[in-house]
Amino acid sequence: MTLDIDTKCYVRCTSKDDLKVGVGYWIFSRTEQPPKDLVHDQTQTSYEIAVPTGGWNLIGVADNSIWMNQATVIWQWLDGKFQTITKEELTKGEAYWVKQ
Repeated sequence: MTLDIDTKCYVRCTSKDDLKVGVGYWIFSRTEQPPKDLVHDQTQTSYEIAVPTGGWNLIGVADNSIWMNQATVIWQWLDGKFQTITKEELTKGEAYWVKQ
């Protein structure tokens, strides 16, 4: 699932075409699982990078991400709870709750 910025609702992703570079996703499992990396399809010749709007966004870090320059608060799920982090602590491929 991901957050649809236009409708401010969580939506279910049902195919790989629903995935976008730089968007944060929740992956549900009934049992504890190690983190999952979503690997970019190398045959894809173009892709859309997520652009956050004002307020809270669930967003990831991609090669061309610039959202961190406008972020006022960044939260990451660490050690079983949300914690605030700095822009310098961002990691490519991770998703964050970000307020702009």
